[in-house]
Amino acid sequence: MEQLPPLLLVDFDGTLVFTEERWNKCEEETKGKNKSEFWQCYQSPKYMYLDKPNFRVIEFVNKLAEKGVAVFILSGRMEDTQLQYSLMQLTTYNVRFNGVILRKRGDFSKDAVFKGKHATELMRSYNIILAIDDSKDVRDEFQKLGIRAISPDEI
Repeated sequence: MEQLPPLLLVDFDGTLVFTEERWNKCEEETKGKNKSEFWQCYQSPKYMYLDKPNFRVIEFVNKLAEKGVAVFILSGRMEDTQLQYSLMQLTTYNVRFNGVILRKRGDFSKDAVFKGKHATELMRSYNIILAIDDSKDVRDEFQKLGIRAISPDEI
């Protein structure tokens, strides 16, 4: 049986970057408005410049990449509005990666469902050795799929 190449799945917000300042700015801007306006703000590039790199996670990811592990960023960020800024962040923070999977326009599925679906697809071509995500629901979904999942705090 053919050996599949190893893969690391990494979340973006709350894992590779700290987003508290962006979150707070969008909460402040949309106070008293409906929740969809908050998410529209948060899922736009408007305040992404406020994100701060989590160098501990980035260093861990880069060490695995140097050992030949493929790295895919699997994030609930919106592809149509956040892809370009996301790629710039990855480049600026010197994150080694092989692919980025972001949410398509109109996909309102829960993060655990979205990420579980993509992890299942990736399992056809890779041996997912680890997933790092700040969401317990997402980590639980990965565990159901047989993928070892940790929080960024465990690194």
